[in-house]
Amino acid sequence: MFVSTARQGKPTAPSARRKRVYEMAVLDLIHGGMHRNDIAGNGAIAKFVANVRENMARRAVYRQTLRELGELSNRDLADLGLNRGNIRSVAYEAAWGKK
Repeated sequence: MFVSTARQGKPTAPSARRKRVYEMAVLDLIHGGMHRNDIAGNGAIAKFVANVRENMARRAVYRQTLRELGELSNRDLADLGLNRGNIRSVAYEAAWGKK
């Protein structure tokens, strides 16, 4: 017959604390260590909104450049040293810079 020598019943206070610390560490790993105070404290939401606005403005420049270059004749494009095949790359460079 096997008799367990481990203590039965409620865990002691130090082991309960260790278990809770371990559980919190696992939750931090699962959730990337992000807490509500971290997000609000470092302005992550404001940075996100600023990035969205900046990308919207860059996208508008890209679309406008595509539209304007697309309206030019092949001769006008040739005068600029461009052709229809590289209009997208020129528009991308105008909006976001060189790759």
